[in-house]
Amino acid sequence: MKKRLLCLFMCLIMVMSVVLTSCSEKSDEEATSDISDQASEAAMTLSMWLVCEEEVSADNQAAVTKAINAITTSKFKTKLAIEFLTEDVYRGKLDAAITEFAKYQEAVQPEEDVEVEGEGEETDESETYTDATETNDLGMTVIKYPELLANQVDIIYISGEDMYIDYIDKGWLAELDTELQVSSKKLKEYISGTLLSAAKMNGKTYAIPNNRTIGEYKYMLLNKELMEKYNQHAYWEQGMIEGFYNENLYSFLNLIYLFEDDVIPVDSTYEDCLNLLAHYWYIDAEDYSVDLNKFSVFGYHYDNMQDLNRGSVALGFESLFANEDFAESFLKLNEFRLKEYFRQENDSRSNVAVKFTTGDATILTEGEYVEDGVTYYPVVVGYPTASSEDIYGNMFGVCSYSLSVSRSMEIVTYLNTNSELRNLLQYGVEDLHYSVVEADDGTEVIKRNTNESFKYIMNIYATGNTFIAYPDPKENMAPDVWESGKIQNRNSLVDPLLGFDFKGFLDEATAEDDDDYVALDEDGYNVAYTTGYSKSMLGQNTTLKNWLAACDEKGAGVYALKTYEVVDSNLRIVYYLYNSTINSRESVTVSVGETPIMEDKENPKTHEITQEQVGLNLNLTYTTSKVASDTKGYEISVITVDAKKNGQVNLNYKVNDGTPAAYNTTEQNSRIVFDFMNTQTYSIKTYALTRSTVLKNTTLINWVLDKHENASATSPENFLLTCEKTLENGKKETIFVALRARLATVTNLNVQPTGDSKNLVVNFNYSENPDESFTDDMLDYIFTYVSVIHDSNVKVSAAVSKDDVAATFKSTEKGEIEYDRYGTFDTDLIKFMQQVNDVIPEVFEKNFQKIQRNYNEACEFATTETEKKAALKTACDELEALIGEFSKLLSTEEMPSYIRTAFPKIYKDIEVFAVDDRTDKVKANTLAQFHRNVCSLASYETVPYKVTSPSGEFDPYGNNEATEPFVYFDSPYKLYYDWMSKYGYLPENMQKDEESGDSTEESTESAS
Repeated sequence: MKKRLLCLFMCLIMVMSVVLTSCSEKSDEEATSDISDQASEAAMTLSMWLVCEEEVSADNQAAVTKAINAITTSKFKTKLAIEFLTEDVYRGKLDAAITEFAKYQEAVQPEEDVEVEGEGEETDESETYTDATETNDLGMTVIKYPELLANQVDIIYISGEDMYIDYIDKGWLAELDTELQVSSKKLKEYISGTLLSAAKMNGKTYAIPNNRTIGEYKYMLLNKELMEKYNQHAYWEQGMIEGFYNENLYSFLNLIYLFEDDVIPVDSTYEDCLNLLAHYWYIDAEDYSVDLNKFSVFGYHYDNMQDLNRGSVALGFESLFANEDFAESFLKLNEFRLKEYFRQENDSRSNVAVKFTTGDATILTEGEYVEDGVTYYPVVVGYPTASSEDIYGNMFGVCSYSLSVSRSMEIVTYLNTNSELRNLLQYGVEDLHYSVVEADDGTEVIKRNTNESFKYIMNIYATGNTFIAYPDPKENMAPDVWESGKIQNRNSLVDPLLGFDFKGFLDEATAEDDDDYVALDEDGYNVAYTTGYSKSMLGQNTTLKNWLAACDEKGAGVYALKTYEVVDSNLRIVYYLYNSTINSRESVTVSVGETPIMEDKENPKTHEITQEQVGLNLNLTYTTSKVASDTKGYEISVITVDAKKNGQVNLNYKVNDGTPAAYNTTEQNSRIVFDFMNTQTYSIKTYALTRSTVLKNTTLINWVLDKHENASATSPENFLLTCEKTLENGKKETIFVALRARLATVTNLNVQPTGDSKNLVVNFNYSENPDESFTDDMLDYIFTYVSVIHDSNVKVSAAVSKDDVAATFKSTEKGEIEYDRYGTFDTDLIKFMQQVNDVIPEVFEKNFQKIQRNYNEACEFATTETEKKAALKTACDELEALIGEFSKLLSTEEMPSYIRTAFPKIYKDIEVFAVDDRTDKVKANTLAQFHRNVCSLASYETVPYKVTSPSGEFDPYGNNEATEPFVYFDSPYKLYYDWMSKYGYLPENMQKDEESGDSTEESTESAS
């Protein structure tokens, strides 16, 4: 025990001068407690990466860093090396550093066993870390902190959703939920719960948002004088007016309408009030963009605005007119329009009863709002809603390769909970970079040093919790700006659709998998081989261009450029092979050794990754023609190998009869960033199709059925359909649809660009595995869609090969190909939805105008108030009947006579698809078909597309060996449901039972 006390006393002596100078507000007992709390932790040096608003000089960086370290070394035994970078260079330097630091950590961790705090071996409680010491300038013995490692990345500033998602996808950010539950739980008291919950991705926290005031309230303002005049103020005082659609408000407006000719009942527009009623799903069929503020027949009607928070509600696709509450409120709104409650063009009325405004929480706390001398009662009709910038714009995270996630989070937590550290990072050293002065109202404000030598400018939103910093005068912040902000944030919400758009999710869902993460086969490796590349194509990459030029300078020969890196637990090797010795080539083959090779000292390995003696033989054989050619040629091939990171790969070069030959090799300990599918002159995207996904496309389904039916029954045959389009930007799009029919074995396809950059050849290279035969539950065809966007001077053609041997297309045809490439997403439902949303409001408006004209004429000819009231009642009755007819249309399969005459456009213009024996497109002629589409829109389940013909159930595929008897498509709501599920935003009552995979009863009710 005495020994422990002595150690503690020595620690106290070493750091006491730092503690007392940096924590002047602390007592000696508190400082001693801080040291004893951390006495068992090793001293550590961490990096902190920041964005500065203006470049910070080296002297000012040193001064701020020294002052910050006076706090962090005494509080956490942690020294910070702070990187101050301007925004234009920040991301590039940080990306490069993380990439290099990841390689270092991967390399040293198995051997040097670099410990991450909390993951080391357990030690006896009586033991302490022994830190290195040194003598400072005052002759005192102090802790010697480790030097920062090259490219070390620990604490990261994150700017924006794109950066946040990108770093999560790359695995560069550590999960922080454990820290938030334990050592960093204090953050929950200082950071808005709205921001913390919204920052989660896939249900996990990867960064801490910098706390700030969120959004604005939307207020409905009730004229106080008029409310009191008609004794309506008690409804507001007792909280009985909770929004615009409220019976008590209707009573007040009716009194204004009857007795106040010079008052505008509602100083707003019909459209603005309509937006208070529901979230509307208006989806553009061209680009799938969503407009929640444009009226739609489909949407989500809400009773409580505070329920509209991401993760607590899913915006349904219900038929709004079929919702009784919506229909009732919609009727009342249109009655207001009929009576001209809203401000009219050139309106001469001078006063208003109800109006709307936006503002902060002070309006709510003060209970009254004064504008132009008029006092109003405020009612919240829209809560502050966090934007993408509020949530992701400014955050701090911890690199997943950090030397200590726990220690890094201690710094992040203190930055967000301690004003001293917070102001240091934001404004610099007090009395050097700024001073605190007293304002006229007695509050403390900062005054920056105007001397250019001490210029230190940071963005207050990018340096931590704004609520515990001095308000920044350059942002024109009021001294009490944060007080109302705290109230505002407690009431804030997150838009349920924040981060969601159909097109973005569709593009992501249909994108090809990242080839960096390859599942190895049972042998522990994968090998991919392609050939036929040209110098001009590879020459678009500087590294490859220089390598090819260097090879040519050395003369004719066989050259290999080997690039490699470790990705997770896999090794990725890419060989670029250049053979400039051939005249004409018959074939090039690559074979893989049948069994792993063991260590053979007499035959040393070509490449050794670790000392583990397991490897793989690659045998590259060039077979050349025996007849010499006068034209010298070359062959460029690429071999990609994925193996265990402790594996070993040999590359053996042979010629003609298998005679081993020598080759020249160059190694590069990194991968070349060059995408053969996306170069300066072209971009190629490939999509695997099934007949189900093109069933609704007449051209494609007819073509594939015809070709498959006419294909040989004994061997696979290839067919090609082509199309060329000129795009608006001057580029061209060449589309190839390739079908390989009548497969007998498991077949893979590699779409490979060959030729050169000006004469591009898209090669469909099929490879078959003779050991795996076709069975009835497999598709006996490969159906592929390829889109090539290219410069107009690039010639594009297609070729086909099997196992690298040239083959032929049985037929090549041209045709108009229109296909949206989104798999089983029911894009036809989106078209139907938009047409309904265009037709129904148009028909409704036409009939409303007719009712209004009749009402105005009746009022014009009325001679008594009784006649005017009768005219108004008639108009309201007609309006109610009109809305009732719309409700019937969207909720039943009836066809009322009124609908038959009022909705001719629905039956003439809205196209849906039925399928006869050749899938011809037909137009809807029954309300049942219309109703089927409405029901499909409102379902988050996959929609079965069931078709019949006069002879009964129709099989569009004939009696082929492999059929797809049922066709399913994802509705728009299903896609939205998938997005919520993927990112962890699905409300609890809609989450699926993990064991059964079925939706809960509550989820079904919610969806319907």
